[in-house]
Amino acid sequence: MIVHEMFLKTPPAGQPRPRFRVQSGHACAYPSPKQQKLEKAILEQLMDQMPAQQIDGCIKVDLTALFPIPKAVAKKDRPLLDGKLKVTKPDIDNVAKLILDVFTKAGLWKDDNRVAVLNVQKRWIDDPVGGWSVRIESTPLASVRA
Repeated sequence: MIVHEMFLKTPPAGQPRPRFRVQSGHACAYPSPKQQKLEKAILEQLMDQMPAQQIDGCIKVDLTALFPIPKAVAKKDRPLLDGKLKVTKPDIDNVAKLILDVFTKAGLWKDDNRVAVLNVQKRWIDDPVGGWSVRIESTPLASVRA
């Protein structure tokens, strides 16, 4: 088993809905400017922490999206939220989709269909930016198929 751990100091978010336009009588989907900006920020952080080789095999991903505590929360109440689960928007499936799609675009793995186990959490953090804590385990397919 091979383990990769990384922390991406970019604000976590969910995958935005695609935008559509009509071109030559056909509907075309395209990413919103917000999505492009999110992906670019994550890619920049990821490039410094990419493993030397593409991850292959049966993949397990532990993902924690760390959202900054809102500025409106009083300083005395911030320690009460720090590390606690976040049960508000964005939806957890959209949070996972964004980061997995960016990892695929970056070439971290061939395709995110290799991810067999996915554990996702949304938590508050007393940090103005937040970030993504990622742990990836890969096991060779030969040992999984036995």
